[in-house]
Amino acid sequence: MVDSQTGLQLRQRGLGIDVGGLVVQLLGVGILSSSTIGLIAFIPLAFGVAAVVSSYTKVKDTTGTADMAGAATAFLGFIAAIDTGDYFAFVMIGIGAAIVYFGNKQLAAGIRS
Repeated sequence: MVDSQTGLQLRQRGLGIDVGGLVVQLLGVGILSSSTIGLIAFIPLAFGVAAVVSSYTKVKDTTGTADMAGAATAFLGFIAAIDTGDYFAFVMIGIGAAIVYFGNKQLAAGIRS
C-alpha cells in the first residue's frame, strides 16, 4: 500500500499529539495511584496506548477504542479523585483524554487519506 505524503504527515502528527495526551493522563493516574481505583485506572490507560500504537502501525482505524479507553480512564480517575480528594489529578486525566481525542482525529484522518 502506498501512503500519500499528506496521510503520513497526518498520522505522524496524530501520533505526536496522542503521545502528549497519554503522558498527561499517565501523570494524573500516577498521582491517584495511592488508591485502589487509581491503580485500576492503569488498565484502560494501557488499552488506550495499545489502540493508538495499533492504529499507527497497522494503518487500521482503532481510534474509537482509544477514545473509549480515555473515557474509562477519566471515569475511574473521577472515582479515585473523590476517594483521595485530589481533584487536580482528575483534571489532568480529563485534559489528557481531550488531547488524545484530538490526536485520534488527526490519526484517523491520516489513515483514511
